[in-house]
Amino acid sequence: MTESHEKKVSIGQFGKAHGVQGWITVTSFTEKPTDLFCFEALSIKSSKENESFFFENYLKHSDRFIAKIKGIDDRDSAIYFVNKQIQIHEKCMRELSEEEFYWYQLKGLKVKTFYNGCEQILGIVDSIIETGSNDVLVVKGNKESIDARERVISCASEFLVGVDLKDGFIEVDWDPEF
Repeated sequence: MTESHEKKVSIGQFGKAHGVQGWITVTSFTEKPTDLFCFEALSIKSSKENESFFFENYLKHSDRFIAKIKGIDDRDSAIYFVNKQIQIHEKCMRELSEEEFYWYQLKGLKVKTFYNGCEQILGIVDSIIETGSNDVLVVKGNKESIDARERVISCASEFLVGVDLKDGFIEVDWDPEF
C-alpha cells in the first residue's frame, strides 16, 4: 500500500491569514492543542496528491494559535491554506490501549443497547462532546434506529459496555426512553 492511499486523519484546521508576513490562524483538534505542532508529516486536505508542509513557528493567540508555515512568507501565499484541514497519516498517531479510542474512530458507529433484555439500535454517533468528567456521545437516529431522536449518552463506564470497531458498533446500557 502506498503512503498516498493510507487513511489520513484531520488534527486541525487553518483559519484566516494573519498579518502580511505569511502567518495564519490555526485551530488544533488534538487533546493537547500544542501537539499539533509536534508532527513532522503534515499535509492539507485537498484534491492534489501530496501537499505536505511544515510549521516553522507558532504562537498562542486568544483561543487559537497563529502559525508560520515554512516557505510561506506573505499574506497572498498564506491565503491558499485558509479553511483547509490539517491532516496526518493514521500510522503517525500514538498507539492506544485496547480500551482507548480516538474520537474519529467512534464517529459513524452504530449505538445499540440491550435495555431490559431487548437489543435496540439507538442511532449512529454524530459527534462527541468533551465535558471535563466524561465525554458524551451525540447519537442521531437513522433508518435502522428505533426512532429519529437525537440522544446524548455519557461515556462513563457505568453506561459504556463496549466498542467494536471491527463490526462498527458501540454497546451501551441506556434506557431508550431517555
